[in-house]
Amino acid sequence: MAKVRGLPLELVVIIIHSLSFDKQSLVFCASTCKSWRTICCAHLFREVDLLDRGRQLRFYDAFKKRFDTVGRFVKVLRLSHSRSGRFEALVANLSSFPGILELTFSN
Repeated sequence: MAKVRGLPLELVVIIIHSLSFDKQSLVFCASTCKSWRTICCAHLFREVDLLDRGRQLRFYDAFKKRFDTVGRFVKVLRLSHSRSGRFEALVANLSSFPGILELTFSN
């Protein structure tokens, strides 16, 4: 992967922040280089909404080995109880989400 050189970090932050509501563009930017990935992840995982069973399954299966990496970016986490077993696993791993400012549980 090619490194992006010459752009000041402040400019990169402004560019990525301007894309904060365009998830697909953030994913593309995150794959550009490691320094961009961290900035993009802060936007991609700021709010994690797992209110339906399908999202819980996909999120858990995608990140079960990387909760400590992804979890540090999550500020808002919304969970709904499901019988998938993933709900209990997510709750058991809440310590992997150290920056949570808002946590919501629903039935």
